[in-house]
Amino acid sequence: MDILYRKIVTLVPIEHHGEHDAKVLLEDSFKVFQGVIKGAANLVDEDTVSEVVSLCDAILTCFDYAYSGNQTKAYETLSPQLHKLSYLKPFVDIGESFYRMRLRKDDVQFGYKDLLPIPDDKRYLVKTQRFSMPGLPCLYLGYHANACWEELHRPPVGDCMISRYEVIKKFQVISLEIPSYDTFSSDLKACVKLFPLIMACMVKVADYGDPYKSCYLIPQLIMEWLTCDEIAIHQDFKGVRYTSVHVNEQFNYPQITFNNLALPVPGPKKPFFAKGLDELFVLTEPTSEEYERIKNNLDVGVVNVDIFKDSMAHYDLSLFGLLERNLKNTKEFPLKEMK
Repeated sequence: MDILYRKIVTLVPIEHHGEHDAKVLLEDSFKVFQGVIKGAANLVDEDTVSEVVSLCDAILTCFDYAYSGNQTKAYETLSPQLHKLSYLKPFVDIGESFYRMRLRKDDVQFGYKDLLPIPDDKRYLVKTQRFSMPGLPCLYLGYHANACWEELHRPPVGDCMISRYEVIKKFQVISLEIPSYDTFSSDLKACVKLFPLIMACMVKVADYGDPYKSCYLIPQLIMEWLTCDEIAIHQDFKGVRYTSVHVNEQFNYPQITFNNLALPVPGPKKPFFAKGLDELFVLTEPTSEEYERIKNNLDVGVVNVDIFKDSMAHYDLSLFGLLERNLKNTKEFPLKEMK
């Protein structure tokens, strides 16, 4: 079980090696993945392997349809496969914290409204992103500040403004993140069957300057399915939980610090901000590493943990951990409604 888990999770994120075509990258990665699970016949039965092959083939067929200009057929190909899968369907509970980060512009004072998602009447500003198509606003939140920073491609930390979002109403998402070992070992078949979809969502972009990014095709189809499919709508999934493709071991941070939420903004309901999400969250005014240092408000304080044994404690003592701690001080950073 340990060997199988390590072999599988090390397949993601999928490096581009200069290749711009996600289909080419996935073809190679799927072959490796299928070889791994076929070599673990004592853990993965033939029926599971057959379902994995079927999902892999469907994902690759989606690219064929999309490349021929038939996005509808791509969606129709993936949708039945999405119905077959057993998802982890975690609830996001009241009181949980998430973070949103934006780059500060020179001489511009940021307020909490600048950390809200782009409103409907400014949808022309929405570019293509991993789980959202151009013109369709989406709220991206990091489980931790580290995820936000990585998703922004590591800009100077002092230039980053960050707000904390707090959940005020419980809601459900589907999980497309890298499964933990405990999750994998307790529900191996479901995780193995789902993994090709996770792989298809974790192909790295070769060049962010490319107008079209084929590695966004499958994540965007999944988000379309969540917002348009009657069964998915009936289950009231609010979005997707996923792991950043920028996950790394450089700072020895736990995997959860690379996890994100992507929540489509219900619309059109202009000119309101995120109407429909406002019942789920409140948020703080933004701050930055520079602001907190000026206030002399980044003290570590008394430490009674072994940071060499507790990777989350190591993160809590990092710059990001200290910023998160400050943002949780509701006296200094009171929570505001999304309006």
